[in-house]
Amino acid sequence: MPLPPWDGVREAVDFGPTPPKPPYSDAFAHYLADPVVPGDDCLNLNVWTPQPDPGARLPVLVWIHGGALTRGSSAVPVYDGHAFARDGVVCVSVNYRLGVEGYGLFPDTPRTRAYGTRSPP
Repeated sequence: MPLPPWDGVREAVDFGPTPPKPPYSDAFAHYLADPVVPGDDCLNLNVWTPQPDPGARLPVLVWIHGGALTRGSSAVPVYDGHAFARDGVVCVSVNYRLGVEGYGLFPDTPRTRAYGTRSPP
């Protein structure tokens, strides 16, 4: 559902919901924290930007987190884009569906056509 309209600048300072995923093993989690932000709307993005003059042509970095399509999110603290914005680069990070929710294929469900593949006749 669309959000209700608002006036002025909307503060968007918190990460959106993260996709459902199994936790990292203790050994891996020690080095890479993977926060869980509850909620159903996990298809969201984050934007860090300097305050440019109107019409500024700034470079943009788009970050897609790793995790073997089963773990991770854009809310991992080491993926923070503040340093890019500080140095004049717009940083965008995205969440995507993981695991079965994102890549499961079930016999009785419609199939989507992936780039470079052929659908059965």
